[in-house]
Amino acid sequence: MEFDMLGSNSFFSSDPFDSLESLDTVANPELNRRLGLYQLFLKLYEQRRELLDEILNLENSGHKAFSSKALPYIQGVVSNDQVYLVTNLSNGHTQALVQPQFTWTIGRDSRRVMISIPDKRLSRCHAAIQYCGNQGFQLIDLNSSNGSFVNGELIRHVAPLQDGDQIRLGSLTFSFFGCFANRTLDEVSPELMSQIDEIQSAVPQRGDRPPSTPSTGKTPASSGHFAESTLMFMRDMPSNPL
Repeated sequence: MEFDMLGSNSFFSSDPFDSLESLDTVANPELNRRLGLYQLFLKLYEQRRELLDEILNLENSGHKAFSSKALPYIQGVVSNDQVYLVTNLSNGHTQALVQPQFTWTIGRDSRRVMISIPDKRLSRCHAAIQYCGNQGFQLIDLNSSNGSFVNGELIRHVAPLQDGDQIRLGSLTFSFFGCFANRTLDEVSPELMSQIDEIQSAVPQRGDRPPSTPSTGKTPASSGHFAESTLMFMRDMPSNPL
């Protein structure tokens, strides 16, 4: 923890803030920053223990359905007479979800909701996203146990959604994007299309086998080095299994 550098508990007097204020932190910005973090942590512990527990639970639980490269999101799309969601919340695979009532429910009960997420901090029917014409997309909390948050704020029943909002349901935080306009672009110039086609033709298509290279009958040096390293490792292993 960042506060280990402050020393043992004997460093502090009966009132820890008296000891903190007695330090000369002006000459040491890093120490000043860490002391500020300690004060914030102490205030949370004494005055808002439930908030601190919530932060620690979120830090420890995380959401295992998404890899470090997959950014969970929901995008609401309004195109002509069509309204739908595009999202990767369902098993990390991007899908377009069309719903005739313009209402998409979210929770952990796959039998009752349209977007199911295996998160123990989610309610069975946690929340819904609904498109309401001129009001745009809205997030509706369905009396969930742990609440629904937009940009860190606990919502009361309904909250309008804006492009770029951060939504937290249970342990999962994802981005919301709204798309309400489309553009028809000009054609690509013949010169650029020719360059693109030339590059595409030079790249092997998926499923094509790369050209085979004649075998020399020699083992690559890297393979020999790997085998030698493996033998050395096996010799160093204890003779008796654990």
